[in-house]
Amino acid sequence: VTIWFLSQTTRKLVPMYANNRLFRVQLVFLIGFLIVFSAASVILKENLQQEPAATDLWMTVEGMGEDTRGVFYNDGRNSSLATPYPACKLWWGSPQAKVSILDLGAIAGYAYINHKTEEEFEKVLKQTFGEAKATSVHYDNVTEMPRVVAARICESVSPQLNSGQLMPTSEAECTVVIAVRGTSNQMEVLTDLGLFSAVAVMQFFDKLSPLCGTIPAQVIGTILQRFRSRFLKHVQKKMVEKLTATADLLQDKYPEDTLVLTGHSLGGSFAETIGAKM
Repeated sequence: VTIWFLSQTTRKLVPMYANNRLFRVQLVFLIGFLIVFSAASVILKENLQQEPAATDLWMTVEGMGEDTRGVFYNDGRNSSLATPYPACKLWWGSPQAKVSILDLGAIAGYAYINHKTEEEFEKVLKQTFGEAKATSVHYDNVTEMPRVVAARICESVSPQLNSGQLMPTSEAECTVVIAVRGTSNQMEVLTDLGLFSAVAVMQFFDKLSPLCGTIPAQVIGTILQRFRSRFLKHVQKKMVEKLTATADLLQDKYPEDTLVLTGHSLGGSFAETIGAKM
């Protein structure tokens, strides 16, 4: 049915391609890919629906034996964990509290985990970055959309009065990392489709004709705006406004700190958008 529908649509809209053998071969391969992808999604559905436990660590300061195999270690002493990728040698944030791509990846991963309380989230942060070097400064409930968690990472610490506990010094220039959760519920799936489906269609037709490389970017932007539904535009606007307000709030609360935004999948797209607006 899908092949018939696409064939008839092509005959009506672009008849010059309808009788092209190469186009028909590409169409068959596209349908085949969709079938394989759908079958794989059904097979992996149970695994994909399994949520990580709230106590799962993505990175720790020190290794704890074989039980933590596959967990990143961020103490920097084990050179065998280095990778040939240049991004792994980059640093972000304040010079006094630099964060690596593994640090950003760990916090982006924690945005997916359903910690029951903010205290549990902060406990995981301390296990990840070291005692008193990371604190939770923003924590959304798992039902929030988009869900945002944020951590303040400091290298210099001092004893807290009357308790003797080590706490980040208030005058220190720290790094505030804001992590945005990616696609994890039905509304976020719709938002994802609303953002990228039109782009995917244009990229497909770009394989047939140099569409994206010849049409001005402003025209492409106008086309994408016209094809997006009013409802999804409203949802995306609300998401961006919420993220912008959160980033502004943390920036005002910690004016001396460096703000870094990160996220996975849809969350990465929103983090990039907010970072460009700041």
